[in-house]
Amino acid sequence: MMTNIKDVYACGDCVETVDSVTNHPTLILLWHNARRQGEIAGYNCVGVGKRYAGSTSVVNLNMFDTLASSIGDPAANFKDGEVKVIEKECKEFYYRMVLVDGVIVGAQSIGKVEDMGVLLPLLRKGYGLDKLKKIIENREFLLLSPWYYKINRYL
Repeated sequence: MMTNIKDVYACGDCVETVDSVTNHPTLILLWHNARRQGEIAGYNCVGVGKRYAGSTSVVNLNMFDTLASSIGDPAANFKDGEVKVIEKECKEFYYRMVLVDGVIVGAQSIGKVEDMGVLLPLLRKGYGLDKLKKIIENREFLLLSPWYYKINRYL
């Protein structure tokens, strides 16, 4: 978090960081990123060497008792590579997962999709559907997930 001036640190809305999913320079001006950047800057200010791993776009919104979530990037952000979108819609929810060259890069949902958080580590590590399927199959509580049934059709 050190700027180009020695011993001057920056965090929050005034810094450009690396997107932890795409590894591209970006501005992801969200509280959870700014808070972590502040912690890293604070450690480094007092001589405890810490490195910021990059920002992640995670947004949750509850409007009129309807939950909407977004992790990573939408399909429109990718111009290169093979972009594939897996989507499912029913009365209780809508969701979509975005893959580029077989790697999960984003997911969005509206409604009762409560397990979006399981995708965050997969996005950060650059995993695909095969890893997601292993997690789902090995964790009984996730078998109730709407992701499970849609993904199994593609594996």
